[in-house]
Amino acid sequence: MVKFQTNLITDFECRDEIFNSERYLVNYNKHIVNLFCKYLSGVGSVIDFGAGSGALADIFTQKYDKRPLCIEIDSKFKMILNLKGFSVFEDIDKISEEVSFIYSSNVLEHIEDDISALKELNAKLMYGGYLAVYVPAFQMLYSEFDLMAGHYRRYQKLELLKKMEEANFEIVDVRYVDSVGFIIWALLKLLGKFSLTTESHSQPSKLLFYDKYILPITKILDLILFRNLFGKNILIVGRRNV
Repeated sequence: MVKFQTNLITDFECRDEIFNSERYLVNYNKHIVNLFCKYLSGVGSVIDFGAGSGALADIFTQKYDKRPLCIEIDSKFKMILNLKGFSVFEDIDKISEEVSFIYSSNVLEHIEDDISALKELNAKLMYGGYLAVYVPAFQMLYSEFDLMAGHYRRYQKLELLKKMEEANFEIVDVRYVDSVGFIIWALLKLLGKFSLTTESHSQPSKLLFYDKYILPITKILDLILFRNLFGKNILIVGRRNV
């Protein structure tokens, strides 16, 4: 069973951060799902690995008229997911069927043995199935926010590529995402503005501003310039080939 980091300041503070992100970054969450699903057609069974309160699962359901099977360990999130009608599991091994697609957003960094987690996800996929992973990028950006949120690491592209290949994935796509966010994140770290417990970037008004005005800019810059250079996050898509 994949083990998540639980050494957080309080579950409430981290839940609040996740709730804010899921509630106020609607367009951003849609963008992540669109990136995940770019290479897919005729999707069979799907797993949302680390579903939170179901923001991405809701979008995926609306887009494909198919409810993902949700992996989530937090009791409050599990309750919300159940109320939304999703099937929820604490352990991916409890899902008996092989699936054609697994996606995971901002989860792998919470798992100490991430290679074992990737191998476990690979084993759950049918041959030719896809795994799409979205994680924070650049260890140089690691901050108090990452520490308090229970992140073991931020990822370098080559590091993530090697780990995916070690877990027997054929790489389909890898790119940096959110180049403007990288610049904002670097400035916030430089100014010492990162905390889950103090006034910071997580304020709803700032998230809404980013979602409405910054996201369209960063999507264009990512596409035409920076996807291979830098970004706040990394997207990687792999296909099970053994």
